[in-house]
Amino acid sequence: MSDKYNQEEPSTLQKIQNQTGCLFLVIGVAMLAFVLTDLLSSGSSIFGSNENNIGSIGDENVSYEEFNNTYESLKFQVLQNNPGFVFDENISEQYRQEAWRVIVENKTVKPQYDAVGIQVSAAELEDLTIGDNTHPQIAQSFRNPETNQFDKNRLVRFLKEDINNDANARQSWVSFQNQFTDNLIATKYSQMVSSSFYMTDLEARTISKEDQQTRNATLVAVPYSQNLDSSITVSDNEILAYAKKYKSQYEQDASRNIEYVRLNVVPSATDSSDMMDWAKDAADKFAKATDDSAFVSLMNSESPFDPTYRPKGKFAPEIEEELFAAEVGSVVGPYEKAGVYSVFKVTGIDSDTSGKTIQVAVVDQNIFASTKTDNKYYGIAGQVITRLNGEKTFEEVVEELGLPKGVASNISEKNRRISGIPKADKIARWLFDPATEEGDVSDIIDLNGSYVVARVTKINEEGLPDADDLRSEIETKVRNQKIAKSLTPELEGAMSSASSATELATAMSTTPAAVPASKFSGSSLPFVGLDNMVSGAIFGTPVGGNSNVIDGENALVVIYVNNENNYTPADISTMKNLFSSKFNTNIEEQMSDALVKSANVVDKRYKFFD
Repeated sequence: MSDKYNQEEPSTLQKIQNQTGCLFLVIGVAMLAFVLTDLLSSGSSIFGSNENNIGSIGDENVSYEEFNNTYESLKFQVLQNNPGFVFDENISEQYRQEAWRVIVENKTVKPQYDAVGIQVSAAELEDLTIGDNTHPQIAQSFRNPETNQFDKNRLVRFLKEDINNDANARQSWVSFQNQFTDNLIATKYSQMVSSSFYMTDLEARTISKEDQQTRNATLVAVPYSQNLDSSITVSDNEILAYAKKYKSQYEQDASRNIEYVRLNVVPSATDSSDMMDWAKDAADKFAKATDDSAFVSLMNSESPFDPTYRPKGKFAPEIEEELFAAEVGSVVGPYEKAGVYSVFKVTGIDSDTSGKTIQVAVVDQNIFASTKTDNKYYGIAGQVITRLNGEKTFEEVVEELGLPKGVASNISEKNRRISGIPKADKIARWLFDPATEEGDVSDIIDLNGSYVVARVTKINEEGLPDADDLRSEIETKVRNQKIAKSLTPELEGAMSSASSATELATAMSTTPAAVPASKFSGSSLPFVGLDNMVSGAIFGTPVGGNSNVIDGENALVVIYVNNENNYTPADISTMKNLFSSKFNTNIEEQMSDALVKSANVVDKRYKFFD
């Protein structure tokens, strides 16, 4: 990049910011953040050992403090711009996810911007704000309320006066400017990468041909499944040798297998009766209440007070007629539906041109298990642990207690999903604790509404699995290789005297199969299925000729090519534009994914958050 901007006079935007002191604030905050980040991310962190690490990116650990500072910064921005916004657990989880994304991007993607020297100059930033080419995102925020058009004077006044008089406005602008600049740099980077993609005429012509050209052929297949030999066995060493040869397909992350019992805490009949009593009492109090919105709030209703007047068709069918027949102040209910107990009060009646409308206040609560009910399930979980610590197997224990047993395999730190358990991080926290060994039984794991007891059935180390674990996947492939080796000489001998596919098939006691309109890109073939080697041989064999013996995935195959079908080549320009468009569609996401993958990102947040 040219260094002309290093020699120029301060831009107008810089002058405006200098007058407000905003630039010094940006520098100060940036320097402080740099120092803190350096301290927090250091391997010899002043806050503790590696146990405080929430993950790693490449060779660099990410501490809990660094992660939490990023999260709190995002949270602060949201709360500052949205007064009264409530950060519940679901929202917190979303922003923890965003905080992790920001850290990963800062340590994987952004260094690439610096490496290639991509920047946004002061003059460029000025041009996109108060210059002649104001960015639409900025113009949208500074419109004249009367004309609804961008008002540059409002923007200048904001930069000269507002951010000097309002600390919140100044902080918001700094945050926006940083994000805006980051987005510009990211766009430049993706444009640079996408512009490096170029498809030649030869490539476009080849792709078009492979996609459209077809050939007619006849194949003679000797399926391995029809030539099984009980004397052919596959040893553990042969399975491991095959796995090592294709290790990229079989290498695994460290993982665990478990068997478990999950006890879902379900409210009892007594709990339902108690909830109905609560609802009846709420109905009596609701009828006497004078401030309905306050009463709804005091009762911690699941549904907040809604002042809207609504017509028929906007209420549940089972209560609507009764509500519309009631007078103002009348209480309807209680009702129970899907575990929700509700009481309704008609608080207003009105009429307009869609007809009668009513205002209804609601007090409702989901049923919950009582402490007594919860203790019952907790006690059953305790019985599971007690019996497992004896001489009984997991199967014997669950059978005695009449409980369903669950199993889960290949649970890794990257993939912690367990079927039937929405969020299994608490289980993974115990499972990957260095002290947890094969055969260990967990304590009672509380999953907020259910209790789990699990036992480690197997610890799978990183790398290639054992032969026993690979046998079901590899044994048939190795056996097929042996069958192919024993049958190939016979097939080659038959080929030497056969002058056609029919003669060869007869000699091998099989039937020739027609393959009409086969594509290079792959077609399902008779007796063979999808097999790239066989499909490739159809186009690698001259028309009128035949291939050598092909050791396919499911059969030994000989191909006879009959003829090539005519096709109309696609327009080269159209093909080039099509593939360029496909390449550029998700370029940013693809670049980010590639950089993250190469950085070997390890996410261990599950150790700190449920």
